[in-house]
Amino acid sequence: MLRLVLLLPVILLSGCISTRPDVIRSSSLDDAAETASRENPEERHLNSDVTWNEDQHEDRPEEIEKSSSTHWVRPSNGLSDDDEAIGFALELGTISPALIGRNDGRIDVDQQYLARASLISLINDRWQAKLTASLGAGSADINASIKNESYLEWGFDLLAVRQLSPHLAAEFGAGYFGGAVYFNYQNPITDNGETINSDLLGYGGIRTPIGLTLNYGHLTTSLYALPELAFYNEHSVEGFRNDWQQVDYRMRAQWLLGWRF
Repeated sequence: MLRLVLLLPVILLSGCISTRPDVIRSSSLDDAAETASRENPEERHLNSDVTWNEDQHEDRPEEIEKSSSTHWVRPSNGLSDDDEAIGFALELGTISPALIGRNDGRIDVDQQYLARASLISLINDRWQAKLTASLGAGSADINASIKNESYLEWGFDLLAVRQLSPHLAAEFGAGYFGGAVYFNYQNPITDNGETINSDLLGYGGIRTPIGLTLNYGHLTTSLYALPELAFYNEHSVEGFRNDWQQVDYRMRAQWLLGWRF
């Protein structure tokens, strides 16, 4: 009698925690344990005959359909699986001095440090559209009797992004940029009774960025080649005629590192 009293809670407990499997396998627990103990991973495979538990039929998953779309190239960029997903990125980077360009120019822009914000639209598994806005600054070199040359530059680019693998993409597109070169004259000058210490020359242009982007989770880094055509204003802010340089065609390189939200 005492033994029955002691066994009763065990019987009740075992009944409460019993579960019905979704599938019935022909292999036993000993088979599973013995297979799991093998040191060689290639030998840790069972070939059980599997039948579905009819009592759990409603939970039986349907056969997975192979989609015609290539989901293996879905970008690893923090965007959702929604084909209309919108992503946002903030990046910091640099643009090199001209690697290829005019040799007779009087105005040379040196290395630029910039920040860029991007809006990314996921079109499908292979294509994205990216709209970027950037703002940067750097030093300049002008072949004249001036000092403290610097420049401020902004730009907008519309890029097509072709996903090459889950983490690597090629980008190409077109954009517009503008800016201004600021400088001080070597010494103050006087013109019609007005003293002038500094001046500013504006410019604008077009470019066709092409490059590669590496995404890993939310982290992103990009490297672009920037073929550019810049047009300088005919006159400076102080009204002096620009006889330094009217047009500049050049090739610069851009590198960025940022975070995609």
